[in-house]
Amino acid sequence: MKTLVVYVLKSGLKQYNNVRRLWPNADVGFVDCDDYYGPTGYYDRVILVDSTVVSGVTFARAVQVLERYVIYGELLKAGAPLVEGAPVDIILPRPAMSEKRTVFIAGFSATGKTGLARGLAQALGEPLVKWGKLVAKHYNTGLYGEGVNVTDYELAYSLLPELEEKLRRAKRFLIIDGVKSPEQVIVISYALLAPALTLFVDTRPEYRLQIATMRRMPDDKYFRERDRLFFEGLVTLRKVGYRVAMDSQVIPDTAIGFFKTLGVRPEILGRFNPYITKKNLLMNYYGMVRNVSPADFEVKAPLLKGYSLRYGDERLDYLATSVRLIDDILDEHTVRFESETGRVVPAYWYENSIAEAVLEAVKLVAKFKAETMIDPSRAIYYMVVGVMRELELEGSRRRPTPDDWLVSAVREVAFRAFIAEWLGLDKEREMIRGLRAQAKDDVLGRRKGGREDTEERLNRPTYDRVIGLDYKWIGKAKSLEEVLDRLNASRGVRRLYRRILSEKLVVKILREKRKS
Repeated sequence: MKTLVVYVLKSGLKQYNNVRRLWPNADVGFVDCDDYYGPTGYYDRVILVDSTVVSGVTFARAVQVLERYVIYGELLKAGAPLVEGAPVDIILPRPAMSEKRTVFIAGFSATGKTGLARGLAQALGEPLVKWGKLVAKHYNTGLYGEGVNVTDYELAYSLLPELEEKLRRAKRFLIIDGVKSPEQVIVISYALLAPALTLFVDTRPEYRLQIATMRRMPDDKYFRERDRLFFEGLVTLRKVGYRVAMDSQVIPDTAIGFFKTLGVRPEILGRFNPYITKKNLLMNYYGMVRNVSPADFEVKAPLLKGYSLRYGDERLDYLATSVRLIDDILDEHTVRFESETGRVVPAYWYENSIAEAVLEAVKLVAKFKAETMIDPSRAIYYMVVGVMRELELEGSRRRPTPDDWLVSAVREVAFRAFIAEWLGLDKEREMIRGLRAQAKDDVLGRRKGGREDTEERLNRPTYDRVIGLDYKWIGKAKSLEEVLDRLNASRGVRRLYRRILSEKLVVKILREKRKS
């Protein structure tokens, strides 16, 4: 017998679990008072499903619409009757709403929504579903999504079993990144009985264009076509959901309720952190600098001049400034002291926005790549290693050790190793100088320019906190091993330093292209 199950929108979807058990192999359609979405033609039996039934008026309207598209031999009405005599042929139990919620992150491409979604999942310890990847598992999506030839209702319905399993594993929230229409939100939230929270992520057109230009994602070259394809659904989501501007300085009023409901406050000293957590901010930065193409972007952030003065190559200032822009955010420094000029200036992230500072940091790496045709990603990787240790200490509040300081200092050490390799200097000697420079800055630079000393508040493993005030001996050491011995470094730390010393950090971009 050929059977068609038709859900009355929106409420009928609440019976999804009950209906699927009774008619697991039936075709599926959706109907409201205006239109029908689903297969057409002849069916032996149609099951018309609503959540709860009182007078049957909704059923009557739905039948009027349905009969314009479907011919059937028998029509049965299914639902939970609320009063005696309700016109129900198949009695279904009344559905109970879940205590969990579905959280939808929507927005046009290259607005930063995935970075925000990943940060939410990290902050909440909840599962994250990437909508585009889930759809691509089941459909030939084409270059940018144009290959999916079913309605948004049918598309979302077909993915419910996997989403149901994800929701089962969630503690309170299932985060879904990249939905394209309110129809997708309706099907998922109603069928899973998990109320929806929807956040629409927006940004300035010029910011979005730069992101799409630099991040080298395969479908970004079609982002205008994607805009046209999904425009109607996304504009509706923008109207009905909470809204946030990725590059806002503060959490917009339109998004405060969203974050409050989740119990998350994504701020650093009152500035909106669109990456939600510091760890996610750092990993987004690293992911972008690894993939960014060489390009001569116009950079707004003022350059630090210390490394060019020391080593005689102005291009080093691009990398040093890039890393410092990120450091200032993570260390919560609101001002910066320019040692070359003696001026105290606002930190770029605090004066502009966190999103803008991260974008500038990535542009500086792209500029370095364009002028040198060298990929500095490996050196930046070690910067990430060092900062990750600091963030771990910030979160755990455990007492820092000399090992922690040595791992934290790896960012300066690896940068000096990169410079030495590039300029033909003694690599080990530069690494020792890097250690001394880090120790000196920890001892003498904590309140540089009158900025707040955030090191103890953030539980940073600074040299003076975990080792002492005497740092000059480091510069006199004859080898790295001598420094590591005196600081009683662990095997793991020794391996880390030996890897930096022996590894090739300067990678020519043209050589990589020839190999690929």
